[in-house]
Amino acid sequence: MWSVLASMTQAATLEVYGPITAKQVVQLSGLIGPDDGRRLTGLVKDSVEAGRLVPSLSLDSLGGTFGGSVELAQVVRIFELSTYVEDGAQCASACFLVFAAGKKKFASYGARIGVHAVKDSKGDADRAAAGTEAMRRLLTALAVPLSITKRMAETPNDKMAWLSVPELRLMGVSVLGRSEPSPLEVALPTPADHPGPQTPLSKPEAAQLWERLIRTAARLSARQHGGLAQVQNACTPEACTSLVSYTSQNQAETALRTTRDRSRKIIRREVCDVAAAAEPRCRAWSDPAQTPPG
Repeated sequence: MWSVLASMTQAATLEVYGPITAKQVVQLSGLIGPDDGRRLTGLVKDSVEAGRLVPSLSLDSLGGTFGGSVELAQVVRIFELSTYVEDGAQCASACFLVFAAGKKKFASYGARIGVHAVKDSKGDADRAAAGTEAMRRLLTALAVPLSITKRMAETPNDKMAWLSVPELRLMGVSVLGRSEPSPLEVALPTPADHPGPQTPLSKPEAAQLWERLIRTAARLSARQHGGLAQVQNACTPEACTSLVSYTSQNQAETALRTTRDRSRKIIRREVCDVAAAAEPRCRAWSDPAQTPPG
């Protein structure tokens, strides 16, 4: 939920996916903070200065600070970024303003996009009403239809109004069919290029991002194998592993492997090279024991 005031320590996670020679995707996940606009500006400028295409912005956030979302939306408008909400992701509350600012807007059928009125962090009803009116004006300036801004203003800030596919299309969102690759799927070779997130994630954040990658890998694998994802499951007395295989854009045979103990707790997340090898060569994506407590 939004708040007018916010902790300066709050910040979303920004991760760059995709080969450095092609258009990349910046994935924003977690609660939006007051410094996220500056951080996104830096990532976009890095791409421009390197002679690459301006990246797209993939959103997975349930809100954050009012000011932070306004600044992020301004960055999206200035650099004319496309915005996405991928399969399994959510973009709601303050995140909706950032999504609406996209020059082109896309959403997968499995995405959830929601709105509600502004909440003041101190419970001041007048300030909350003023914030809601300010958000209504900003969304109107971004050509969001009256029916949606009215629904936002009328939905209590402790509830959520999830937008339907017709509502999304009404505001110019391109809804991706189930067979159409999302930006994260196009950029998926990148997990093999580095061991994991470059910024510290809490345990819930790491688990959520990994599950997004697993779902994406399974969808990509299914398209590459006649509708049936290549998944291998195996168990020993101590643990069980699940491996999802797919072919990356550079034709590398890659897999994401998850290992759980008998209590179903994840003990390893790995990216594996499975090309012409009896045993996959795997590297750690993220060590759950090393992530900060959630």
